[in-house]
Amino acid sequence: MIVNSILFVQDALGCVGDTVFNILGLPGPQSVDLTVTSVTCAAPGSVEVNAVSGGTPSFQYSLDALNFQTTTLFSVPDSGSYTLTVQDANGCLLD
Repeated sequence: MIVNSILFVQDALGCVGDTVFNILGLPGPQSVDLTVTSVTCAAPGSVEVNAVSGGTPSFQYSLDALNFQTTTLFSVPDSGSYTLTVQDANGCLLD
């Protein structure tokens, strides 16, 4: 990913100069392949990360965007909506 940016500089006399420059950004995680097992009366459910496309390994994973772990399996005790967040080695995130 390339981001075009403009830098403006103003001196003590008020003269302004500018220049255009590019920032080359490293692409973060782009997609994730999951296996989801539903919660039943007899057992909790689970979310397992099978693969991450894009980004820079190693990856960390979170279901609350606060507590990250390196293991790819989550136990889900209650039914509901969950958002998986993937963070790569550069701190780039995918929700």
